Amino acid sequence: MPGRSIDDRIQLRERPLIVSDVDEVVLEFINPFKAFLDSCGHVLLPRSFRLTGNIIDRANEQPLAEAEVKALLDSFYGTQDRWQTPAAQVVETLAALSKEADIVFLTAMPPHHAAVRRALLDRLGLPYPLLASEEPKGPIVQNLHGGRPVPLVFVDDILRNLQSVQHHTPSCLLINLMVNAEFRALAPKPDAGIRAVADWPEAAATIRAHFEGQFSAGSHQFKSNRISGLPSLRRATMSNPAASKTVVAPTQRATDLDCLARSIGQASR
Repeated sequence: MPGRSIDDRIQLRERPLIVSDVDEVVLEFINPFKAFLDSCGHVLLPRSFRLTGNIIDRANEQPLAEAEVKALLDSFYGTQDRWQTPAAQVVETLAALSKEADIVFLTAMPPHHAAVRRALLDRLGLPYPLLASEEPKGPIVQNLHGGRPVPLVFVDDILRNLQSVQHHTPSCLLINLMVNAEFRALAPKPDAGIRAVADWPEAAATIRAHFEGQFSAGSHQFKSNRISGLPSLRRATMSNPAASKTVVAPTQRATDLDCLARSIGQASR
């Protein structure tokens, strides 16, 4: 069946599309990062919905500076395969959903760590295509979907990312999922039109209800004409030439808040 592709590496069929963030959605981030910090002599305190200011040096009980936090994040991502574990029931839930929808992971992790993440996801039984980019997610999701008459779902823990996708693809089902309950309680409340769920079984039920509603409305009458590639997602260097399911998209400089957003979400600015 005809579909569309990104650099001939991510193939999409004419069926629903689910785009999901990775950190704290598909893979646990908070608990593994806490364990990593403990090994370095630090602790993350759940005082607010940010990292800088809340990571404390156990030796002097002082918060780490912004540059130190960024360095720790980079070191953690470089060794994520030793620390990160799948969210509860994500493997079986996505396996079931993949029978009726295409699944693409869109991670805002620094792209130079994409090869490590690809290997980790494959090892955990999460073989779905991975797109690594630090650009806003709204335009990327819009280009992935391409305006096709198929249902679209976006799952993320970060309100800013959900708002970006909402702006660029208003018909998309937006799901706010953060697996760590402690930090979820500190997060900003989702806007109208964004469904908050506690876990992947609840997310799956919401997704299937959305699909059924879209199908009953007749939006499942998909066009079979050939759809071209995505011109606005420029060809990019692969982080690992052997990892054919990983595309590294162009990046932009990340701020400290972007580092936080990639990890545990971000309060409204």
